[in-house]
Amino acid sequence: MNASRATSANRTPGAMLASDRNAVWMLLAAAITTLSTGLASCGNSNPIAFDAGGDSSTAMGRGGTGTGGAAGSTVTGAGGRTGTGGATGTGAGGSAVTGTGGAGAGVCGGAGQPCCAANTCAGGGCCVGNQCVAAGAACQGAGTAGMCNSGSCGRPNGNGGTVPCGAVDQPCCGGGGGTTPTCTAAGAVCQGGGGGVPMMCVACGAAGAPCCAGDLGAANRCTSGLSCQGGGGGGGALTCAPCGGDGQACCPVPGGGNGTCGTGFACVGGGGFGAPPPMCTACGAATQPCCGGGPIAGRTCDTGLTCMGGGGQPAICQ
Repeated sequence: MNASRATSANRTPGAMLASDRNAVWMLLAAAITTLSTGLASCGNSNPIAFDAGGDSSTAMGRGGTGTGGAAGSTVTGAGGRTGTGGATGTGAGGSAVTGTGGAGAGVCGGAGQPCCAANTCAGGGCCVGNQCVAAGAACQGAGTAGMCNSGSCGRPNGNGGTVPCGAVDQPCCGGGGGTTPTCTAAGAVCQGGGGGVPMMCVACGAAGAPCCAGDLGAANRCTSGLSCQGGGGGGGALTCAPCGGDGQACCPVPGGGNGTCGTGFACVGGGGFGAPPPMCTACGAATQPCCGGGPIAGRTCDTGLTCMGGGGQPAICQ
């Protein structure tokens, strides 16, 4: 008893027994384990390690320090260069123009060339006998006289001079000496007369308006997308109406024939005196007419179908 007290009395203040130290290290190890588990749940896959010494000491290892990978860079490609638009040509005044009526084709409108659709000549020229006279040039033939001025020519009057004729709301040119009354300006046709009233030029060629002169040809009696329709046995007036669409009349072409229709339609019917005029109908699908005209081999149908017919039989897509 006295020895034990002496040992206890002789211990240095603040010193710790080995058993006490082990208890402390065990508590510390438990705390470290708890901390390591928490860090792992936050994304660290390497828990903190510790090494219990074989004697009375416990050594803790340090976790390695990793270096994060460099962030990848984003490269934006350079935009392609903008193409240069084609140059726009400027037409010379008074040059020939392309016909616009129906399926009008060929060069027209210049001096000495055929008149274009609806009696039109370029640069204010005059249409005389279906041939264009340049503005400022002399009108000759078909009962005309004077100089061509904005589509208007002249006709002789009673005192040996001339008066303007040939434009809308002017008297028709010609009509004397066996000539046929005519109009010379664009979009004008000669009508009326009788009972001492002179024949006058009225507007023609637009939708619902009278057709222009017949000597222009069927393809050019109306403006683009229209054809001359009506008349027939009932004696109705000939007027310009839409053509080329579904259920509409085929647009006439120079030289005659059934005419043409818009994309996806075929011109069918016609074929003789008294027969209904050729009309546009849907084409290309099964049991529908083949699209296009000419030989069977050149006509088309929808994908997977073939144009069959010929030998007097209608060309049908099958």
